[in-house]
Amino acid sequence: MTFDDIPWVRDNKDTPLKTRTSDEGDEVEFDYGQIDGNLLIDGNICIPVEATHNSFSENAEIEINDPSGSRIGTLCLTEGYELDLGSISDRFYMSYVTEIPRDLYGEPYRMLKSYVILDGSLYSDYLNKYMRTAPLWGGFVHSSSTGAIGSSYK
Repeated sequence: MTFDDIPWVRDNKDTPLKTRTSDEGDEVEFDYGQIDGNLLIDGNICIPVEATHNSFSENAEIEINDPSGSRIGTLCLTEGYELDLGSISDRFYMSYVTEIPRDLYGEPYRMLKSYVILDGSLYSDYLNKYMRTAPLWGGFVHSSSTGAIGSSYK
């Protein structure tokens, strides 16, 4: 979905947008915005992943760190997994909302891709420093041009 689809979902779908628990313990709706035309959810952006290394477990959330050990984001292995809003983590929800067509929101949906989820403030830095080299340090590919390393990825 895009940022412009969020009001449509609120107005036209029987299934409400998923909520999260705030720091105060209240149930609140996620915050939605956009950066460079991409959907932001609670300040996080989901970047599609075309392939991941065969050694990764399915349906997992893997923390991604830079060389100094600082957290960059999370690799959410959602590809091929059927997500149901009633039983998914906040990060899997972010992946779900990013990918699902608005007309299908609220229905179980088999994910086509996995996603790297990172804070929107790190988006430009990630694009410039990490995205192209992700197969080397992270074991995942953001574009379908895997070249010679493609056979190690699924």
